[in-house]
Amino acid sequence: MTDSKCAVKQDHINLRKIKKFISLADYEEVTDGEIQRLTDTIKQLRQNIKNNDQNKSMDDEEEDEENLCSICYARQSNAIFQPCKHRSCKTCIKQHMMSTNECFYCKATIEGLLDASMGDLG
Repeated sequence: MTDSKCAVKQDHINLRKIKKFISLADYEEVTDGEIQRLTDTIKQLRQNIKNNDQNKSMDDEEEDEENLCSICYARQSNAIFQPCKHRSCKTCIKQHMMSTNECFYCKATIEGLLDASMGDLG
């Protein structure tokens, strides 16, 4: 081992010996009330993280592949061609409508679009 690698390794070992966790209770400046408030805050934060993770996994389940736009696979299929009822995302449908008024899938003439969540798009 070279001298510089040996010195770095030795410094790392020394840092491990120096870094020892000290409890806040060991400090005279910190009151028991402050420690209790901090402990309660940490518990609340951990619970919030757990709840957020659970909510995120529920959201992920709702956004499964079946609901994704079959054109871009990036957004939810939230717009519906009228009269054929084929679905895609608003972005893909609006882009497609700039060049043609035929359905992506069945080539039917598009008479309008419906927003799957809010009603008529026009």
